[in-house]
Formats: sequence, structure tokens, C-alpha cells
Amino acid sequence: MFIQLTRSYRCLPFLLLLFLFLAPAVRADVGITATFGFGRVSSAEQWTPVRVVLTNTGGRDVQGRLSLSYPQSNLRGAASTSAEVDLPSNSTKAYTLFTLPPYYFSRCDVTLREGSSVVAKTTARNAVGGGERDSILLASIGDQQGAPTFLNGDTIKSKTATRFGPPGTPISIVVGAVSPEELLDRPAGYRGVDVLIITPASVSRATAEQLQALAVYAVSGGTLVISAGPDYRALRNPFFDDILPVRVTGAGSVTGFGAIADGGNYAQLPEPANVAVTQANPGAGKVIRSSEGIPLLVERAYGRGRVVFLAFDCTSRPFTQWDGQRAFWKSVIEQGRRRPMINGLTIDQGVYGYPGRPTGPSADLGSVVAGEPSVKPPSFRTMALFLLSYIIVLVPVNYVILSRHKRLELAWITTPAVVILFALVAWLIGFSSKGSSTEMNTATVYETGAGCSYARAYTIGWTFSPARRSRKVVFKDRATLPRVFVSSAERDFVDVVAADESYADNVDMAMWSSTVFESDSGIDMGGRWDVDLASDGVVLAGTVKNGTKVDVSDCVLAWGTSIARIGSVRPGQTVRVSLAVGSSNYVRRPPEQNWKDMKIDSRLSAGLLNFARQGKRPPCLIGLVPAVNTIDVEGMSGKRQSAACIVMPLEYRLGSTGLVTAKRIRWELDKSGARVSYRLPPMPPLSKLVLNVMG
Repeated sequence: MFIQLTRSYRCLPFLLLLFLFLAPAVRADVGITATFGFGRVSSAEQWTPVRVVLTNTGGRDVQGRLSLSYPQSNLRGAASTSAEVDLPSNSTKAYTLFTLPPYYFSRCDVTLREGSSVVAKTTARNAVGGGERDSILLASIGDQQGAPTFLNGDTIKSKTATRFGPPGTPISIVVGAVSPEELLDRPAGYRGVDVLIITPASVSRATAEQLQALAVYAVSGGTLVISAGPDYRALRNPFFDDILPVRVTGAGSVTGFGAIADGGNYAQLPEPANVAVTQANPGAGKVIRSSEGIPLLVERAYGRGRVVFLAFDCTSRPFTQWDGQRAFWKSVIEQGRRRPMINGLTIDQGVYGYPGRPTGPSADLGSVVAGEPSVKPPSFRTMALFLLSYIIVLVPVNYVILSRHKRLELAWITTPAVVILFALVAWLIGFSSKGSSTEMNTATVYETGAGCSYARAYTIGWTFSPARRSRKVVFKDRATLPRVFVSSAERDFVDVVAADESYADNVDMAMWSSTVFESDSGIDMGGRWDVDLASDGVVLAGTVKNGTKVDVSDCVLAWGTSIARIGSVRPGQTVRVSLAVGSSNYVRRPPEQNWKDMKIDSRLSAGLLNFARQGKRPPCLIGLVPAVNTIDVEGMSGKRQSAACIVMPLEYRLGSTGLVTAKRIRWELDKSGARVSYRLPPMPPLSKLVLNVMG
């Protein structure tokens, strides 16, 4: 009996350890739900939010990491952010993750881990079929019932070539909606939205960071629709004062909406519509449609995008009962959206299991920061001579020397010695040419527009590592959505923890290799640029005023092959500019050797000049601004170079036709009226304008 009890007690330590191991897992009871995109709709290859709600009904706190993954094995190029979770017992918290969904996907997995153990897991699904075809995404901030969901599945004809067809290819419309509580504070999260609808009520409780994200979305090329209604007092705040194309004066009512849609006979409204009474801002607002003397539809160019003001509330009666709303929304959507001047990095697919490489305009901008000799590979001639010398010494020379001394049996000693010698020589060559210290170069481009207080901030950088190490990359920008590209066969990007200071830990850097990273954010410039330019077809001239708090130096006005050097433009300073249209005084990029010897700010300015002259681009103001280091690499020592530039597409007047912008040209052509062809002297951008003479 005693022996049996002793044997039973021997099991107690093992049972106690088993209980301690299993007890936390038993007590941690976490529920998880996830919503992909804007009401389960999104755009492929654009930053998309994933809202995750965690509920801890257990008896202990949960601390871990929330991450995204794609179950498809071939989706190695999908970048995502993760979040650190601190979830007390008996609590509920919401987290917003971001991902760049690739084409042909239908779902992603959302996982909460404590260390290596999985605490909770769910699947977020995409309702639009995984991006098998191009689509137009219209998103509404507010109640789902107020969104124009009747447009789902409808199509419009594309005005440009798409991924799946030439111009004129039908593009489907998808409609999503999110609650005001889900407003984003990172502007790149809206990048996949083509048209975004807000009302004063939907942003009444928005933070300054959330409002800034909406403005930067428009600056970056999005269409921001602001629907007012009779509550005009809600429009009187600094955010709307800066972004609206109108000045609100009061409230009124109209009896019909027929004037805001083209073609067709539409029934009268069942009741009068209460609207905000406004006046268009001189030089910025363009009244597109009005009724009974009240502007109903007013728009303005805002950076690369546009802001459309609706005097009525499009989310409630009587507009939602009007039979012309389908034609109205399609007329707004057909104007499309414009991408930023500098898109983010895209990754090619690679071949035979090798990793893809960054491509696109940002990869060209990357040459600005990667132009240092320390991050350039050895030339083909150097490598060929080294390998040839190695083969000659290892085989014929080694054999001849041993044969003359009749000591061929020593080959087992001389052969490893030759290998070690050449390995040492290779290391010394690399050490002398590559260096022994970490180097980092960053270049930031601020994209803005005349009359805009906000700018998109895009940063691309290269870090050179002389040794194989794992480093931590920190992004000191609250509004950024960063990516860190790694050249490996398993993945293209590492996950970044999105926080007040986002970071990517354990970034593997190979010996004598470079790592590229990017940051997509936005800033408040503390004021706006006022531009008044006019062209007679021979000279583009006028004034430019810097109303921001940013000091700009080495300013250049560039239009195609023509450039005019302005110099420094201090805050509050007004300068007169004049540019000979069609002149060929453009300075091309220097030869490669001279390019390497240039400072990074000179390379950035020259690179942007070269980029601005490509394609049909409007006149651009380009200048250097003070660089702010918002990216750090842990353990970095040695040389660091940073540069920042501002790029601003400019509007101008042409004769008596009014202000000329690419967006306005497209809008006016679609709204019927007399068409006049106006040909400028030969020049790459806007060489032939077809303008509408408004009666």
C-alpha cells in the first residue's frame, strides 16, 4: 500500500507542470472578427484596411501580436502590417491592420499569437471576387443605407487602358461603406478608393489626423465628395475652409435635381430639398450645375485629385428617392481618379524561384539613393578576371610548380591553400570597395498643389550593410504606411508593426547587400501656395507665392523640355516667373560617373526634373526643402545622406477659356457644349488641348 501511494505522488510534479502549461490557454477566451476593406470590398494592389475586433471574455490579460497572411502559397509579394495587442480581461478592442492585396485573391487569415501559440484566428473575405478584373471603388463614410449600393455591378467605360483591356473596356462599379468610427488616420489606406463620400455629420468627431488623411487622399489623386445639406454650420471649421471649393453663406431649398444629371427626363422631387447656399471661391471653385440660382455641384482641383461639393445631402431624402441619382453618380465616377505622380514600388514576379525586384517610377527614384559606389555590384570585367585568375592558379600553375619539384602529392595541401588565398583576396577587394560601415540614404518627395495646405510625403531609401545581420527599422511618422523590401526567395516584404512609431524588427541583411524601404504618409504644410499663371502659347508667366511654413530653395519651373530657374522662395515670399514655352533648355541627367559624384539633393532634384518631363504632364514647380529624418536603422553607423523635394503641378489660364487643368478639361468635354481645338507650339505636355468654351 505504501509503495503504491509513493508511486502516485511521484506523478504530482508532472501533473502540476502540465496544469501550469495548459492553464493560460484554458483561461484565455478571445473572440475575433475581421472585416476586409470598405465593407468587404477593396482594390487589388492598393493599401486596404482590415478592421479587427477582439473580445476577451477570459480571466487573464492577453498580450501578443495580430498579423495577416494569405493562404495562397504564391502570394509572396503581399505586404501587410501587424499590431501589438494588449487586451485586458473582460474587454473589447478594435485594431486596424493594412495590406496590399494582390490580384486573384479571395481571403486572408487574421491571427492573434502569444509568442508561438495561436490564441485566436479568423478569415477576412473579399466580396468582389479577388480582383479578377478592374473595378471602380466608391466608398461612403456613414450608414450603409445611405450609400448608393444600387450601383453595385453596374459598369462604365474606361477612358484609359486597363490591366485587362484597351480604352473603352467596361469597368464594374463596387460600392462599400464604413462607419465614422472606422475613419483612417493613415492617408495611404484610402489609396484603393476611387470616389470617397463624406458628410459633415460623418466627420464631426474625426481627429485632426483623420481629417488630414482625407485631405492627403484628395491631394494624392482621389475624388472626395462632400455632401452638405441644410446644416451648413457644420461646414465652418478649418478643415472645410481649406478644402471646400465654396464659401457657405446660409441655407435654402430647391424643387428639382434635374440640372445635375446629363440627358434624360427625371421626375420632380416628391418634396423640396433643403440645401446649403454657397458662393464659389474665386480662382478655385467651378460651378458645374446649379438650380434656381443656387449652386448644387461645385468642384475644384486639389493637388492630383479633386473635391466635389454637393449642396444637398446625398445620403437621405429626397435625393435617395430621385430617379436620376444613378445617372448623377455615374457622371461623377466617369471622371475617374488620378494616381500620385510617384506611385509606390511594385514587385515583378521573378523567375524560377528567384525573388522579384522593385519596378515602377519609385524604382527609378531609387537610383537617387542607390547611386553610391558602396551599394553597386562589381563590374562584369572585374568578376571575370578574378574567376579566370582563380582557375589558372588553381589548376595549371599549381600543377606546373608541383611537377617541377616532383611533389605532386602535396596537391592536397596547395589546393586548399589556393582556395583560402583567393577567398581572402576576394574579401579584401570587397572590403576596400564596399566599405565596412553601414550607410543609409533617403529621399523624400512632397506632392501638393496650388491652394492646398496638405501634401503627400513619399520616402524611399536604401540601407547598405557590410555584414550579415538582423536589424530593426523604425519609422518615426504616426501617419505612415511603410514597407521594407527584402530580397529572398521566400518573401518580398517583412511585416511592419503599425504604431505611433512603426517598426520592422529582425530585418535580415546579407553581407555587402542593400535593403530598400519606403514610407507613404502626409503632412500639414501650415499654409498654401497661391499661383496665378497665364499662357499665350508663347510664354507662361505670372506669380507664385509661398504661403506655407516650408522654406524652399533651388526652385525650378519645368514644363516639358523648358525650365526656368527661380531660386529660393521663403515663407510669405512672392516671386514672378516666366517660362518660354517649347524652348529646349532642359539639362539631361549627367553621365553615370558624374551622377555618382553628385550630392543626394542634387541627384534628387535632377531625377525629379527628368521624371516631370515624361508623358503629358502640366507645368511643375520643383524645389528642395529641409529633410526630416523619420527613418532610423538600429545599429547604423557611418555616412548618412538625406534630401527632400517638393513637387507641385501648376494650373494656368489660357486666353479667356479660364483655368486649365487636366481634370477640368476632361470634365468640360463630358458636359457637352461647343468644342474648340487650340494648338500650342510643339511641346511634350499638353501639346494639343481640346477645350470647352463655356457659354
